Amino acid sequence: MRYFPRLEILFAAIIALSALSIALNLGSRALAQGDELSASQTSVAPDAPIGGDEAPIEKPAEEIPAQANEGGSGVMAPQFQSNDATGEEPKDLGKDASGSRPAGPEVVDGNGQNQARPSSDVDCDGRSVCRVVATGLPLRLMPRPFSNIYEAPEADSAVVRENVRAFFPILAFERNVDDVAKVGLDGASGWYRVGVQTKEPIGYMRAADVFEWHSALILTYSHPGIGSRSRAPVLFFDTRKSVLAAATSPSRAQIASEDIQRVSRGDPPPDIVSIEPDRFVDASKRFYILPVLEHEAIDIYDDPTRLLKVAAAVPNERAAPGAAGSSNLAEFAKEAKEVEGTAEGLVKRHSPSGSSTAGLKLDIVFVMDMTGSMQPYIDQTKEVLSAVIRSVTAKTGGLDDVVRFGLVGYRDDPARTPALQWRTKNFTPSQLVSGIDMVSILGTEAKAAPVTPDEWAEDVYAGVAEAMNEPWREGALRLIVLVGDASSHPSTDPLNSTRQDPETLRAALTDRDIYLFGIYLKNPLHSQDHEFGTRQFARLGMNEGMGRPASYAVDVSNKTDFIQVVNLMTRASMVFLETIISGTSPDNKTGNPNDASQVTEEPVEPSPADSVQDVTNEMLEAALVKYVGREGRPPKDITGWVVDRDLTDLSKRSFDVQILLSRRDLDSFMRALTLVRQAVIEADATQESFFKTLQALVAQSAIQNGEIDFSRAKALKDTRLLPRWIDSLPYKSQILAMSDDMFQSLPAADRQQLESRLESLLAYYQKVYTSPGQWQTLAEGDAAIDQVTPIKLDFLP
Repeated sequence: MRYFPRLEILFAAIIALSALSIALNLGSRALAQGDELSASQTSVAPDAPIGGDEAPIEKPAEEIPAQANEGGSGVMAPQFQSNDATGEEPKDLGKDASGSRPAGPEVVDGNGQNQARPSSDVDCDGRSVCRVVATGLPLRLMPRPFSNIYEAPEADSAVVRENVRAFFPILAFERNVDDVAKVGLDGASGWYRVGVQTKEPIGYMRAADVFEWHSALILTYSHPGIGSRSRAPVLFFDTRKSVLAAATSPSRAQIASEDIQRVSRGDPPPDIVSIEPDRFVDASKRFYILPVLEHEAIDIYDDPTRLLKVAAAVPNERAAPGAAGSSNLAEFAKEAKEVEGTAEGLVKRHSPSGSSTAGLKLDIVFVMDMTGSMQPYIDQTKEVLSAVIRSVTAKTGGLDDVVRFGLVGYRDDPARTPALQWRTKNFTPSQLVSGIDMVSILGTEAKAAPVTPDEWAEDVYAGVAEAMNEPWREGALRLIVLVGDASSHPSTDPLNSTRQDPETLRAALTDRDIYLFGIYLKNPLHSQDHEFGTRQFARLGMNEGMGRPASYAVDVSNKTDFIQVVNLMTRASMVFLETIISGTSPDNKTGNPNDASQVTEEPVEPSPADSVQDVTNEMLEAALVKYVGREGRPPKDITGWVVDRDLTDLSKRSFDVQILLSRRDLDSFMRALTLVRQAVIEADATQESFFKTLQALVAQSAIQNGEIDFSRAKALKDTRLLPRWIDSLPYKSQILAMSDDMFQSLPAADRQQLESRLESLLAYYQKVYTSPGQWQTLAEGDAAIDQVTPIKLDFLP
């Protein structure tokens, strides 16, 4: 089974090389345009354009944060600087008729020497944890398999801990090594004083037994995708030169496909040390990390691609002696033979051996606009559900114990329009109900307000946020059906009680394994809202693992279209679930989609909503992949080189790039960013200097940071108000580059967009911070403040 989340982001690659260190840009903001590549990157002569086959949904103007112009599509460069610990030249690794891998376009290497990190890159005061100077983060080490912690820095010293968890981070308190460039290699000499908590060290480890982990960057596998959006599994190569040859070969896609087939036959190529598990592993259920130890960018056919050296680690687990590396390959190769294609095959492929879907459930929560214009659609939803339930009951005897329903209504701020009575209302707060009970609630309790809000927009996001708190059942696929005829207030509007935008709300849904199907009703009385509302609902419906939004804009002038969409979506969900549970093939019979009272088995006539069934099936299949990922087994105790894209299709990303932050890190970041947001608001209102406004707010705050200095700062990053780690990350931050002149030059609309983005990000961070299930313990006995959580790079400002 393959691994988890997938979030579509376009990375802009920057690699800055100096004589002292290498900092690689793995990616940029999702909205950044183009790529900037330095003259030290590999370039490969183009022979064909490569790109995605689907244009992204354009963001509404008022919800797009202002972005600096990122420049062109990249600079072709003739030189490549090695970042491999061996400093070896890339060689032809061969897979042609003679048994060697065909060489790709010529790649010219640099001086071939590994660049040692200077002692000044780490600050060790001898009293506390060492800190990485560039980021301010603790210096973490990754133990190699079968390594020990010793009582003293001597080879014959007593062992304090034997066979420590491989590639799972521990903390460095002292670093005494002869050559930092050789750390992690068998010939390295020297010692680190180490500990598992920030309180105190517990012993020493040999420099040959650890890797230094400076960046706190980790990878998680992207959702493997469904249908045309599915991707090939990731191959782990033994060396940088092996992965470089594979990535730059003109026959890259064919060779990668053949390699995967060879692995599945139990005949892996000698340069491949492991493969991504064919069984998906949901990291939110089985936490794992793939720390990035080394990274560099290459440019393939004008398409920036990253080569990464990663380790694999699982909390409180390690491979048995002799089981690291190649045994993972053997186990995962066996799994790769599982059948795929149909829904039944999907289960067989992604379910661990011997597991059953007999306990599979489906929870469907309707989130409905209940303002004055919506009563006809509440009544029609009731009629559709009643017909579907009668049909399913007649055929199967009922699925009451398997399918449960919930209902949340939303309106707007009752303080502004008292006749609305409430902002949100949960009609099923204590438990989800049977289909029959849901029909009863729709008929007797769910009533539209006698009025509509003073302005057409409503607090849509509040309804979705309330639905996230429903009593979802453990082990159920979770589906929200959002129905409304108005867009939501933007995040900066006081009437938006959540302060979130579609992207951060979508991320919160993904964190809770909730899929969303949106139905936006185009009311002819407010045609000016149609484009904005359609985009909002579509962005909320960009579910993990799908290549298209699960969202439909329905023209209400055709009275049957809404009935048709709800009918097809609900029936397709029931049929899908029945198929999985019974192991039978779906009959694809849905009844007449235009008549909620008719339950005949006639096939659907062609209509604008014909694809509803396909989208629903795709959505539920993507959800099923995560469901069965609860029992997946992540790899552990291996290192290898990977490419961040699907070698068979470079338009598909294989990984999500994230930073691992502690509660302490996130708390200090939120405090500083809150002051930045307030400075944006006040400087905009008073037309005062942005820096002077921010400096005054910092002076009034409780933030105590001796490094903060506005006197020489030309940009926000120079003030050291925001933590240093954010400036070290491989993405471009508009807010860090903010200067007084830049702020003054921003048009009013761009300042509003910046404020909106900061507002929604802070709301998202707060949700993460206060959600216990988001946090993981790296070491036994860690305090809550030292627990960690991964944050995706595209959810940084």
